[in-house]
Amino acid sequence: MSSILAIEASAEACSVALACGGQVYSRSVSRAKSHSQVILPIVDELFTEADFIPANLDAIAYDCGPGAFTGLRIGLSFSQGLALGWNKPLLAIGSLHSLAQATFSLRPEISSVVTLLDARMGEFYAAVFERNGSDLLVLKQPFLCAYAQVEEQMGTFAGMHTALVGLGVRETSAAWQTQFAYVDECLNPDAVAMLELAQSAWQRAEAIPVEQAELLYLRNSVTWDKHKPRRNRDL
Repeated sequence: MSSILAIEASAEACSVALACGGQVYSRSVSRAKSHSQVILPIVDELFTEADFIPANLDAIAYDCGPGAFTGLRIGLSFSQGLALGWNKPLLAIGSLHSLAQATFSLRPEISSVVTLLDARMGEFYAAVFERNGSDLLVLKQPFLCAYAQVEEQMGTFAGMHTALVGLGVRETSAAWQTQFAYVDECLNPDAVAMLELAQSAWQRAEAIPVEQAELLYLRNSVTWDKHKPRRNRDL
């Protein structure tokens, strides 16, 4: 197992996880508007608990989105700062990917998962994934989906071996939810799930230098320009 630190700050709960020496150490804090205050103390706690030093770390994983603009920027800023200070590369992990990975870990019988995060303004961040051994196969790439169109655009993925998860599920109809084998409207992207994906990404040599880090914005979070997906490199 590679030694990786994962930081997740895009969701309601802020979580940090450290994989080292064949073990995983993690913390999660659910306090509104506290992400920027708790990340560094949690990182210190995990390194102390693991009796591990940053010099021996292989990489730092961060949530590249899509998700809440402020949370994503906080997570990336801390990840970049630590990576610069420790001279470590970064691993970009998608929020919907980690949401799917968390589902597969919780429910081994599930073969595919529809992920929905509330993007506000009557829209979801949505994607569909399938279990592919220890990896994820993307059946539908992350995109913006209107509340009113979710059943039309995602209905073909419903089934007895499919899960429907994420905070966006709260905005879907109860009738549609019954078409899925498992439904969880409280599941957040999580740093432990990020670690599982980061391990595979590290083995595929997908680590990037700090200056190449970017976030996926399916909607421009400043101007609310919804004409096209874009990646923002202005860090």
